[in-house]
Amino acid sequence: MTVGLFSIAGLVLGWEADALFLTAVLTVVGFSVQDTIVVYDRIRENIHKRRGEAFETIVNRSLLETLHRSLVTQLCAIFVMIALLLFGGATMKQFVAVLLVGMLSGTYSSIF
Repeated sequence: MTVGLFSIAGLVLGWEADALFLTAVLTVVGFSVQDTIVVYDRIRENIHKRRGEAFETIVNRSLLETLHRSLVTQLCAIFVMIALLLFGGATMKQFVAVLLVGMLSGTYSSIF
């Protein structure tokens, strides 16, 4: 999602991929992977705690247990990025825009 929107912005706005773009993409990947690892780790813990329950119930419970933490972490980062996008310098706008799109799509993909 991030790379696709960046390529469209490259055609329309003339953005070029540079070191800041790569940094933003790697940060988004790191956030998404960490969020996914937390959910899978909670599933692993709950499998041992609740041996008699169905796997679907354990996965649902694990996701609900980590949902609050994931949303709070992502929303705090997103609010900071919105503030940087609105009030930051011109050199940061491209970096923050890529990071913001990536965080929004990463939050969605990690939860669903």
